[in-house]
Amino acid sequence: MDKKEDYIVKHIQFAVNAGKKYGINPLFILADGAIEGAWATSYSALHRNNNFGMTAYGKTNPYWKGTKSQSTSSGLYFRVYATMQDSFYDFAYQIKNFYATVAAQTTIEGFADAISKSKYISKANGDNPEIYKKLLISIYNDIVAIAKKKNCLPT
Repeated sequence: MDKKEDYIVKHIQFAVNAGKKYGINPLFILADGAIEGAWATSYSALHRNNNFGMTAYGKTNPYWKGTKSQSTSSGLYFRVYATMQDSFYDFAYQIKNFYATVAAQTTIEGFADAISKSKYISKANGDNPEIYKKLLISIYNDIVAIAKKKNCLPT
């Protein structure tokens, strides 16, 4: 299996669980996680169970208990989760509670447009909203195709 197939097969249920709990299309969650966690190969995904690169700011919640670790390259603190499922739940929780316009989207184009225009994308951190939007749509389409092929597309 290649990196993308491996990510989808291993993480789709986490996205489905988070999507059901917070009313967000799980494939949107999975696509964003593929970007943020480099298909679950990033340091944060592998060593912090943090598939979305969530920084350790803000209040604790049911999924993040306050554990954090500092990046040696950026100096930023990142959330450390007990499980990968907690990372997926926390992402969906954050989107639902702090980015309602994003969470309300029903198409990948709408989701990508809304998230790229939200404070979730930070130009100060070097994010390019237009590139992010296009990448999210492209990755979503890859995920749909692979999930169909692997017979794991959620219904």
